[in-house]
Amino acid sequence: MPTLFWDASGLAKRYALETGSPTALVIFAQAYKSPMVTTLWGYTETYALLLRKCNSGVLSTTIFTAATTMLQHDMLASSLFRLLIVTEADTLSSITYIQRYSLNSTDAALLATLLRYASVTGETCVLIAADSRFCRSALAEGLEVLNPEAMSVDAVPGYFADLNRSKS
Repeated sequence: MPTLFWDASGLAKRYALETGSPTALVIFAQAYKSPMVTTLWGYTETYALLLRKCNSGVLSTTIFTAATTMLQHDMLASSLFRLLIVTEADTLSSITYIQRYSLNSTDAALLATLLRYASVTGETCVLIAADSRFCRSALAEGLEVLNPEAMSVDAVPGYFADLNRSKS
């Protein structure tokens, strides 16, 4: 099974109902089959997304507290995720992706980190993200991409079956 790399734009859909949340939940259920990775940046960015929703009134304080507690458990207190380190080399090589794709610095550093991880491990990595520019950039760099906002719940099992067939 592929390694699932969660960007905050995909991960937040697990913790707050929004477009793509049902699909993200089905993808997240793959955790027992597929290793999941992200970075501490993904954790803090997801927390920030949830806080903005709370501050704007989209999430109540009670739901925000429950969501961030679950986020903290999933990311830091359980074995669901492996946290990748964004190295200084990743940060410096992100300039290439900023120039090539007009990515923001965080997404460019995350792309560099994911590309390094995929290269070192030889694993098939799937970026789970809803940020279209980030998705296009990852595709252009040869990564698999799954946008929860662009895939129906019913299509998820077939996507993974096709991915597994093509990689075997």
